[in-house]
Amino acid sequence: MSERFYAELASFSDARQVCDPSLYTEVPDGWEVVITDVQGSTKAIEEGRYREVNMVGAATITAARNAAPGLELPYVFGGDGATLLVPAAHLPAIRRALLGVQRLSTERFGLGLRVGGVSTDALHADGVSVRLAKLQIASGVFLAMFSGGGLSAAEAKVKGDARYLYTSDEVPEPDLTGLECRWNPIAAEHGEMLSVLVRARATKDKDEPTIYREVIAELSRHVGSHEAMNPVTPQGLRMGRGTTSVAREHRLKHARGESAIARFFAVLKLWMLTRIGDWFMNKRKVTEVTDWGKYRDSIVRHSDYWKYDDTLRFVIDVTPAQKEALLACFAAFEARQEIVFGVHAAKEALMTCVVFDRDVNHVHFIDGGDGGYAKAAKSMKQKLRAGDPT
Repeated sequence: MSERFYAELASFSDARQVCDPSLYTEVPDGWEVVITDVQGSTKAIEEGRYREVNMVGAATITAARNAAPGLELPYVFGGDGATLLVPAAHLPAIRRALLGVQRLSTERFGLGLRVGGVSTDALHADGVSVRLAKLQIASGVFLAMFSGGGLSAAEAKVKGDARYLYTSDEVPEPDLTGLECRWNPIAAEHGEMLSVLVRARATKDKDEPTIYREVIAELSRHVGSHEAMNPVTPQGLRMGRGTTSVAREHRLKHARGESAIARFFAVLKLWMLTRIGDWFMNKRKVTEVTDWGKYRDSIVRHSDYWKYDDTLRFVIDVTPAQKEALLACFAAFEARQEIVFGVHAAKEALMTCVVFDRDVNHVHFIDGGDGGYAKAAKSMKQKLRAGDPT
């Protein structure tokens, strides 16, 4: 099957069905599951630098997309890294781009970045499945969903065996055009932002899809419609007014050898463009390429706050009563050994953006503040290692 496997894959639009196995198709041989993760994320979280961690994770997706222009690339953002599915023909270019991000992450932020991959051929030979589905979140905008255990198997190989790590003597400057981090943290409007990871565990009475359906039904019962779960609202989007966010963005993206004066003027230019964009949005201006009055609304629809990669992951804004009810609900599922879950609560969510145009081609990665997905994952992994989530 060709490199257009993902582009030609039928999509679905009901996000509540992300755990439905009938929507997933086995990925053919000739692709690579590519794993990236920030190795210094725990320390960075303790130092209050989780936005930098998020930016590096999003940078790997941006660099990979720019290294294969025109290719519809499946990926999933994990907060402190990303997973991508790459056809063999594009792997050399994408591998070089990711190693470029690895170098920048170390040089600019002092954050190590692990980069490696495992072919679907090797995973299939081990009897591991890699299944893919395609969720449409807006017109022309899709997010990849994964099942079958292949991503976890690939991650274990990359983290446990140096043979799967990428290395190269040729590490070019990656193209990070489109990577943006200019919005303020999104304050919780109802109480707290919960970053939640849920992994179903089949029992003698229920299979995993049934358990996920029940978990999602309980979420709907306590929080409301899927749209009501979205932690991003137009009124909650506030553009940063200082230079901190644009300076952070430029710090990762600037060319080697750039002088201090050139950096100053580059950051000033970014700040001015940001202020102009904010004014355009507030005045609902329409230019030749962008309807700025609709941009905040489109960000809400293009937000990546709900995903499935053998684990259901989401960020939601909940009231104290909703939080209490949801945690009690998750604990009840866990007591029956039907799920294992991890949760982290914060007063805000973070948004990191990949913007190629402001009408259609933009996606906004949502993570909880103060460690978000990384801390929720740590909690869940501790339970899994213990072998008994109760």
